[in-house]
Amino acid sequence: MIIDLFNYDKIEQKLLSELGHKKKAGQVIICSGESTHYYSMSLGNKSILPNQSHLHVLYILCPPIASKQYVNRLKCQLKNIADYTPDKVVVYQPMLYSFPHEYDACLIKNMVNNSFASSGQIFYIRPGVCFDSFIHPFLFILSNQIYYDAIENKRINFFMLDDLAEMLIFLGFECDQQYHQIHLTGPTNYDLEELSFLFNQCLNTPFLYKNVSIDNLKSFYSRLGYSYYYSNQFILLTMAAMNNHFAAVSDDYMYLLGRAPKNILSNFV
Repeated sequence: MIIDLFNYDKIEQKLLSELGHKKKAGQVIICSGESTHYYSMSLGNKSILPNQSHLHVLYILCPPIASKQYVNRLKCQLKNIADYTPDKVVVYQPMLYSFPHEYDACLIKNMVNNSFASSGQIFYIRPGVCFDSFIHPFLFILSNQIYYDAIENKRINFFMLDDLAEMLIFLGFECDQQYHQIHLTGPTNYDLEELSFLFNQCLNTPFLYKNVSIDNLKSFYSRLGYSYYYSNQFILLTMAAMNNHFAAVSDDYMYLLGRAPKNILSNFV
């Protein structure tokens, strides 16, 4: 069970769509740590990396969690691309300000800065930084991918449970926390069996659950000042996270998370 918090293809297509609407010409490379795609933006077609031509923009798409494998792949890609000396480097790092991943953001930033020191400009896009700090751990804590990465890198601490309990109480849920244990109570609206599984399997921590209501989510997002539209999108995202899929979430969820401008990716071209 892995929650897809970062869809490379979707973000790449969003970027290409923005560039296409702006009718920008020039050579663009999109690097995701999984693949490297070269585009001649006057044509908009994907091709292999050219041996010539000047590179106008390098986009680096980073996942919310930068695993060791991702960092190693990205390091190799940047080494191959560094000789192109792009005019601009744009690094897309969604939601990297949630604990315990500040280190990832600094590591990638240093790697990019060292690789492209001679480039004219380096920009960092970090949607999610204005997202409420209580919600950050809520979204990340629901994915065993996050915990496996944390365990692998020895980053996990039980204070995460304290933060989760505090967040749930803040949302208005009844929450009884004991030593390494959280007990939720509330009306029956959806099943928390998967969430219980994640805690038990990945943390070896008892997570006693009943079912909780999303009514408090609505008032919570309203109290944060989000509009009716944004509140509904956040609720969809939260529900999807708890059910371990994003099928019901808008394609624009990566923008909603940071309440970022629609053309934030292509504004740098």
